Amino acid sequence: MKNLVTAIVLSSAFLLTYVVSVLAEGHPALILALFSISPVVVIALVVKVLKDGIPSAFTFEERFYDDVQLGPFAAEPEA
Repeated sequence: MKNLVTAIVLSSAFLLTYVVSVLAEGHPALILALFSISPVVVIALVVKVLKDGIPSAFTFEERFYDDVQLGPFAAEPEA
């Protein structure tokens, strides 16, 4: 779990660096390089979360959204 937190912090720091460099009108080559690397950072974070994350104890039918006690919404009949 500690490696997961590290990956989240590093990817957030990368995003913050990119946003600050754009807002501060940094060197265009740096901004372009950060923008070009960003898909790799996002994909690496997704892979890390999917591999090392904690799976939910509930199925989709039991809880539609894992943070709140919500079930899937039934379609209402048309009048």
